[in-house]
Amino acid sequence: DGDWGKIEFISKLAVADAEPELIADVTAFGNYAYLARWGGADCAGPEGGGPDGGVYIIDISDPENPEEVGFIRAHQDTLIGEGMHVVHLETAEFTGDVLVVNHEGCGKNYKAGVSLWDVTDPLKPKKLSENFGDFTAGDSTNRPHVANQTHSAFLWQAGDRAFLVATDDEEAADVDIFDVTNPKKPVLIGEFDLNEFDVAQPELGLDQSFLHDMVVKQIDGEWIMLLSYWDGGYILLNVDDPANPDFLSDTE
Repeated sequence: DGDWGKIEFISKLAVADAEPELIADVTAFGNYAYLARWGGADCAGPEGGGPDGGVYIIDISDPENPEEVGFIRAHQDTLIGEGMHVVHLETAEFTGDVLVVNHEGCGKNYKAGVSLWDVTDPLKPKKLSENFGDFTAGDSTNRPHVANQTHSAFLWQAGDRAFLVATDDEEAADVDIFDVTNPKKPVLIGEFDLNEFDVAQPELGLDQSFLHDMVVKQIDGEWIMLLSYWDGGYILLNVDDPANPDFLSDTE
């Protein structure tokens, strides 16, 4: 009982194959919730026929009786973690609700990057683009075609165009920005190393900063990206032109 009034527990749901530490994130949009499956205990082990990562789709139209109604399966050895969300897009190339999921790996066969799913009908999700991202690092010399592992992603629409920013786990240039106006054909339009703006804090023994998460909002007519770094605090960028963001400030 606080600033937001009383919060009352009304129901719970265990997914069909629940186990400890299975769910990494959750988002809700309309009458449905989406739960990120973080691989499970045997993700990197011998395949047992079950999924590694994926997204559970939960009908929450009756909050007292939530029901599991679907599952989007990720590639073998591929996880879905933080930053999952749904955005309604209206562009010349696509109109509908888009589910954003990140991908990291738990075994040698993973496919990383980001995937976008059309969940306009949550009971019949349709793949828009899968495992796209920055391929400049590759996961190894043997698999240069695999997108870099991606810890989080955020999608926004600005005017008649849509953009996505992703956390690149494998490079110092860990801010990857894509034009997803056509979500079936994402285009990488910029990658940036914000350590170039002296966000490191050597006086604390922190000589590098690693991007964790980000969000974009329109504030006073400008598109502002807030980036959260493990060791560099928060950073603000103006992304009115996402291919050429302007550094605004950072916290100590």
